[in-house]
Amino acid sequence: AAAAGTLRMEYRSARRLCHLAEGFILGAADHFGETVGIAQDECMHRGDARCVFALTFAPRVAGVEAGVDAGAAGAAGALALA
Repeated sequence: AAAAGTLRMEYRSARRLCHLAEGFILGAADHFGETVGIAQDECMHRGDARCVFALTFAPRVAGVEAGVDAGAAGAAGALALA
């Protein structure tokens, strides 16, 4: 079970494109003015049957609208990649 405030996302594919999925997550967060931390608890590239991402979202930066200057807001936040 995921910790409170954490979204658990599972990914499974014969093509093992978990890095692409991670890029989609980061791009969506940036577009919507969110800062997301990503931990990858399981990964097919490490021999696991699936990839499991634990996503945590930081509070929004005051004055930043979704999709407007989100890159600067994302750059100011912490990003944890595992």
